Formats: sequence, C-alpha cells, structure tokens
Amino acid sequence: MLHIAGARFSSCMTRNCTVVICKRPTGAKYTKAIEWKIACVNIMWLRDILHTETPAPLQPDSEIAIGKSVTYIQKVTETGFLLDFPRVASLLEPWKVGIQITDETLVKAYVRKSVIVQQASKLQPTCDIPITSYRSLPRIVFTGFSPREVADMKKKLGNIPGCRFTDRPDLSTHLIAKSVLRTQKFLACLCAGSYILTQKWVDNSVASNRPLDENDYVLVDKKCEERLKISLKENIRKAKSKKIFLNCMFFVTSKVQPDHNTLKTIITCGGGSVIHKLPSASDLKHLQSRTSAYRNDRYFVVSCAADQDIYEPMKKLGVIIHNAEIVLTSALKQRINNEMNRL
Repeated sequence: MLHIAGARFSSCMTRNCTVVICKRPTGAKYTKAIEWKIACVNIMWLRDILHTETPAPLQPDSEIAIGKSVTYIQKVTETGFLLDFPRVASLLEPWKVGIQITDETLVKAYVRKSVIVQQASKLQPTCDIPITSYRSLPRIVFTGFSPREVADMKKKLGNIPGCRFTDRPDLSTHLIAKSVLRTQKFLACLCAGSYILTQKWVDNSVASNRPLDENDYVLVDKKCEERLKISLKENIRKAKSKKIFLNCMFFVTSKVQPDHNTLKTIITCGGGSVIHKLPSASDLKHLQSRTSAYRNDRYFVVSCAADQDIYEPMKKLGVIIHNAEIVLTSALKQRINNEMNRL
C-alpha cells in the first residue's frame, strides 16, 4: 500500500521519518515520534490516501503530528480496512454501467479468432510424438561405453527435441548399457526404477526423430542373468513398484570400498539414507533384533577388514556387521538377504 501511494518504508525510526503508522497510540516509537513532532497515524490514514486523489494534510504543527487526531490515531479495528464508500463513490460508479458490445465488434473478434486458428494449424510440429498421456522427457545416462561412443550417441540424440543428458542417476529416466554391470550408474538407475535399454533404442529413436517406446528395447543379458539368477526386467518392475532400501538406514565406515559416495548414491536412489552418527552398540543390537512384523525401518552397519578396530567391539556385543555386498548385491537382485554378506 505504501509503495502504491508513492511512499518509502524504513525499518528504522529516525528523525528523517515523516510519518509513523501505529496500531494504537502507545509504545516507545509512538512516544518518541510525539517528542520529535513526527506525524502519528493509523492504517485508515493510508486507506483514505489511496481512496482519494488529495492526500490528508500532515503539517508538523497539525493535530495529527502531535497525536491528537481522533480519526487517524484511534485504535485500529477491522472496520478500518473496509472501503469508505463516500470517498470511493467516483471509483465505483463506472462499474454500474454495462459494457456495450456491438454486432460489428463481435464480427471482428470472430474473424480475428478464425485467422489465429488457421495460422496455428499451418505450423509443423518439430516432433511427431503421439500425445496420449503425460510423459516426462528423457534424461539419459550411459554406462559401459567408451567416451568416444558416448559422444557419438549424444551428438545423434541431441537432434531429437526433448532429449537431455545427465551424469546423475537420481535424475535420470533412461540408462543405455551394453550388458548387466555392477557400476555405480547401473545399480543406482536400477534402484531408481529407470528404463535400462540397449543401444538399439538410440539408433531407432534417431532414425524416427523421436524417443520410441522403451518396452521393446529393454536390456536382456541372458548369460549374466542366468549366472546371477536374476531377471533384469522383473527387477526393474520391482524397483518401480517399491524402493528396495525404503526406510533402511546405513552407517558406512571410512575405509569401505567402493567409496562412501558411490554407496550413498546407490542407497539414496533405492530410497534409503546414510547416517553419519552411529547409535550406541546396545541401541543397534536392539534395533536389529526386532522382528519384521513390528519394525518399519532397518539398520545396517557396513564395514570392511581395514576398519576392524571400529566394528570389532560392536560385533562382540552382538551387533550385525555387513560388508559392502549388502548394498551392491541387494541393489542388483532387488532383494535384501540379511543373513548373507556378514563379517
């Protein structure tokens, strides 16, 4: 309101201030303003200025300035924010008169609308993607390819509208891979429920100049899947329906390999979290011993032989210690086996 009225606001009260807006005639600022002969008003004064073209008088020797004006220094109530109809009658008068629209005006508007529609129909779409339902634009990650191959695919896909590239698995929607791998990007994208596709999807999408349906290009690596006893397609479906590490908390000791950042990326993409402060051994033992019927979270301590001096005292007290495979294998198989990968 002050800005609209052309005034400037100051958060600090000094002798340079010309008006003090008070809720009620009390307080240290009000007392100081009377001493310095600064005008003290309430919100109704500002309201009246906005409602009329002529501002209220504010001379240093006026009653308002010394705090004696009944109108502008009385206690503010809710009615003080309402419109003062006698003052704004001239502003409200035009709204009582209906707007007259002639037949000629309607014809001109109709002709102009027809021209705009015709011009819009002549515009050629940049991409012939069928608009059936909302789909997020592809954000693509690559793994298992040489830098030269990645650069070549990025150059081709860059001509397709909407395709974007990222190195962060948590922001990706598509992972392009040659085979099932245990890289950070592969495991993190699998936990995040991203599409895991073959290079053929890239080639055919480039040929069609639009991102094709992903279901026909899901990665299949029969040898690796048979060896690991997994179904990649089924694991992707599981990851999309429920995060593997949902409500799981991990404490990772300092010398674990893969490093802390790699494991954290995989864990967070799987819905889990990494804690930096380890609970006491007795608390951990209690948390880990709870039956699955009553717990909605799980705690894991991930360590390695190099950190034996850290985990050994806890292990003697009955705390379960796992190695890094509890994260890597669980992410790949989309199943946590608490009895495996213990130290």
